Amino acid sequence: MTRWRWGGKHVLVTGGSEGIGAAVAAAAGKRGARVTILARRAGPLSATAERIGALAVPADVTDTGSLRAAVATAVEENGPIDVLVHCAGTALPGRFLEVEEHEFADQMRLNHLGTVNALRAVLPAMVQRGAGRVVVTSSTAALLPVPGYAAYGAAKAAVAMLAAVVGTEIESRGVRIGVLYPPDTKTSGFDAENLRKPPETAAISAGIAPQSPERVASVVLRGVERGSRTITSDVLTRALLVMPGVLIPVMRPVLARIARRARTRE
Repeated sequence: MTRWRWGGKHVLVTGGSEGIGAAVAAAAGKRGARVTILARRAGPLSATAERIGALAVPADVTDTGSLRAAVATAVEENGPIDVLVHCAGTALPGRFLEVEEHEFADQMRLNHLGTVNALRAVLPAMVQRGAGRVVVTSSTAALLPVPGYAAYGAAKAAVAMLAAVVGTEIESRGVRIGVLYPPDTKTSGFDAENLRKPPETAAISAGIAPQSPERVASVVLRGVERGSRTITSDVLTRALLVMPGVLIPVMRPVLARIARRARTRE
């Protein structure tokens, strides 16, 4: 297999203004790639682009017209896209019976359909060229029934299945798709998420130290280099991916007990 080289590659990162996306973009740029970052908020996007030396193109992944126009601009400025790392997304934790109804649709629209839109905007050209690498972002919450993540976990599970199906369709045409399963990661989005976690969700999260975006980014880049189908940076998620039929039945009652204790202390 030919050794992967970042030099001269065009890397497009959605959700690239902060968090994991910004860390991936910075790491790819340091390895010699031409980097384009996309995000909805123009101010933070421009600031990050200036800091890491990337091209900033404002876009909303839930708006297909905005996204396709942004991809066209990225290609015009930096050439054909060799790597797509799709990080745009959000987590709005809350108990199933208590969250606002629209939040289920909001998280599915951004996390799942935003991924659909990004793939449909970038994949046709990759397939036509017969080359490309893609990473989409799921979550450990897609693998484990964590209380408080009914909407988020379901949307991220949809992302994982989407990538698996699309991968079976296009891998023979030279494009590899990997799924990132990041654990809790210390970002501004994670800080905002913590402000609204129910006690039981917070109690479960408290036992796991969040990783740095840079740590996750290094694993993402290694996954791109290897053409990995699954990418993760922690032992628990790796074990869940390898032995879901064994671990999930064992962990489900444990999570339920933690939830009950947290509720009684509320």
